[in-house]
Amino acid sequence: MRFTVGEESNGIRADLFLVKNLKEVSRRFVRRYFEEKLVRRNGSPVREGEILKTGDTVTLEALLERATVRPAAVKEAGGASNFIEILHEDDSVLVVLKKRAMPSVVHESGDELTVADCIVSLYPECRDASPDIREGGLVQRLDYFTTGAMLVARNRVTWERLREELLGEQVEKSYLALVEGEFEPVSASVNWPLRQSRDGTKMEAAQRSKKARGATFEARTKIERVGVYKTTTGRRVSLVRCWISRARRHQVRAHLSIAGYPLVGDELYGSKSSLEPISCGGKKLFHPARAGFFLHAERIVFEHPKSRETVEITAPNRTAAVLLREAGAG
Repeated sequence: MRFTVGEESNGIRADLFLVKNLKEVSRRFVRRYFEEKLVRRNGSPVREGEILKTGDTVTLEALLERATVRPAAVKEAGGASNFIEILHEDDSVLVVLKKRAMPSVVHESGDELTVADCIVSLYPECRDASPDIREGGLVQRLDYFTTGAMLVARNRVTWERLREELLGEQVEKSYLALVEGEFEPVSASVNWPLRQSRDGTKMEAAQRSKKARGATFEARTKIERVGVYKTTTGRRVSLVRCWISRARRHQVRAHLSIAGYPLVGDELYGSKSSLEPISCGGKKLFHPARAGFFLHAERIVFEHPKSRETVEITAPNRTAAVLLREAGAG
């Protein structure tokens, strides 16, 4: 792969330049290119923190072949139905339900099974649907602890059209999130642009300035309080619904933290507590205490790239159903 640095990227770090140009892959994945000395600037090896200039040529040797989907491993583990559920299927598009504590794609050959592994085990043609063969046709990803609906293409033309919709903010998504405290006001909108932190582990608020460090991404999240609950230790937590039309990396998590209400258990974004039992309708949730956070991609709406009809899919989640019922919204 070969890229030329344009004026808009003058002064950007080499690793952030690749994150920007490789369909917004993770910085962790890009780091592997540098670790294995597969990145060159104008023909010479370059380090991830080096600054690029307008006109520089950045080339990458093949790395994607070293990490790939593993459909055979899924079959050995009992089949894809143990890990994912198909919510929608036609000849060009799938919507799958991701379970909790599961990665979307593989990073190293020894990683645990992924959503993409499962997709390709059921639909082998998805292996070649996306440019990154680890993705198995996935149009977007969800974090490890996030559950819910994921959009999948079954061929390259469909993948490209769905990506255009996604990048053009034509795909609507809503999430349910459990956050610290009693969310006030009842509804809010967070429009802070985001950029990657210096260490690449998370997203942070960026200033709207041409001199801002690194690549800056516009991001908008609408937040509405659904219900407030007490844990068994007396803490108050809130269930909120977040609407977005284009998901930046960690967008919901970062915007909730910026608003002052990080996800319960999301230490990366400032949470000081962990998930603990909540009594809802006589039933206790999150017991024993679970690591991670509760974030569920409950709904996705998109224009079908072939029929041009509007497709709306809702992803079920037992915990969300109990919380919604208790709040009188179910």
